[in-house]
Amino acid sequence: MAAMLAPERSVDPHVQLFPCPVRRRYAWQLARYGAPLSRWRRALLSGEDGTSRVRALLRVAEEETAYYPEAFLGAGVSWRDLRGIEDLAHFPTLSRATLQERFHELFARGVNGRDVNEGWLGKSSGSTGEPVRFFMDGESIHFFSAFLKFLWERLHLGQLPRPGSTGVVLLCTLPRSAVYETWLPLFRGTRFRKLHRAEPDAEATLQRLSPAVITGDPDSLASLLEMDVKVKPRLILSSAFALSRELAEALRRRTGAQVVDYYSMAETGPLGWSCEPGSGRFHTLLPAAVLEESAGEIVVTNIRNRLFPLVRYRTGDAGSIRAGTCPCGESGTILDALSGRLASRFLTREGVLVDPSQLQALLCRLGVRQFQLIQRATGDVTLRHHGGPEPDVTEVRHALERLVGGAVTLLTEPCAAPIFLPGEKPLVYRSERVGCDVQP
Repeated sequence: MAAMLAPERSVDPHVQLFPCPVRRRYAWQLARYGAPLSRWRRALLSGEDGTSRVRALLRVAEEETAYYPEAFLGAGVSWRDLRGIEDLAHFPTLSRATLQERFHELFARGVNGRDVNEGWLGKSSGSTGEPVRFFMDGESIHFFSAFLKFLWERLHLGQLPRPGSTGVVLLCTLPRSAVYETWLPLFRGTRFRKLHRAEPDAEATLQRLSPAVITGDPDSLASLLEMDVKVKPRLILSSAFALSRELAEALRRRTGAQVVDYYSMAETGPLGWSCEPGSGRFHTLLPAAVLEESAGEIVVTNIRNRLFPLVRYRTGDAGSIRAGTCPCGESGTILDALSGRLASRFLTREGVLVDPSQLQALLCRLGVRQFQLIQRATGDVTLRHHGGPEPDVTEVRHALERLVGGAVTLLTEPCAAPIFLPGEKPLVYRSERVGCDVQP
């Protein structure tokens, strides 16, 4: 049985909404994923170190895939060599280019049509560079429910929302978006709704749904501050790009909710969560994934997905990993100084470094295949773009002026050839100002 919203005409002519059918399969989800997700929740709460799970993943990679036996042999290692998490450092890394080129060799033997049907053959975002193919199995997809329950207990949010109520609303402001609703049997039988800001009566719909959790990227969540609506979610979850302290505090004051920024990738799902949004510091979800630092780059081993093992996958994100105690009092592995994609900060007229990824949503609406934004001087910025017509950059220029605190000359530079090579994680934002370079 499918749940599908009736087709709606967007009030914004630049936004396209696509009503999307979703299979409910309520009892099937409970039967297949209920027990394993309960185990994941308990593992997250207990702080399990994950060594035995990593060892089991490495064994699957070596014995059941076509790619890893050769890669491990070349590095002179075997799954049997792992005695502790620190031994992962001796295993070879997996680049985006290799993931792209040897995609089919990363599947475990025995993956069948049902597994594929329950999972997701996905691509990472192609709006800023060459997309990378990956496969996420069903358990990894539904892991988000275990993550929600973990946060609910960790943050002492009380009773889970009652069955039949709206558990989660995903707010969206992207120009092309599927819109749908479905059940969440693994989150106490609540409902899920993806809500686009441009939908007719979006504010009234959000008010009526009154969700326990609101999630989205910072640009979408900021629209809550503009809505004439009173909602009281208990949890607001932000991801995709940096959430500022100012926005997190404004959301908390407006709604009374706990606000959590979490680190995630399309290829893996959630990897860490921040007890202090805007700090760049995240508690890693160690039983579900191992994060390491290699020359300033975050490398992740995704323990959840044995059907498509990602061992020491190079994320292209900059940050550092340390073991210790967070100011909140919790001990463990901490992802520190996360600065997002390998990128530069832009410099304001007051000499403050700011994150240009705040412009991501606007840039994604330009209708080009690839783009790169370069700050040559405080008020001198160039937008390189590939594919599509010459973009109208008026809104981007206005946003840049707000970001740097003054007038900006924004030049466009069409590129006949792709800006980024296949398989690489693109350096979308660059600054040629001294002191802005934060690349490792």
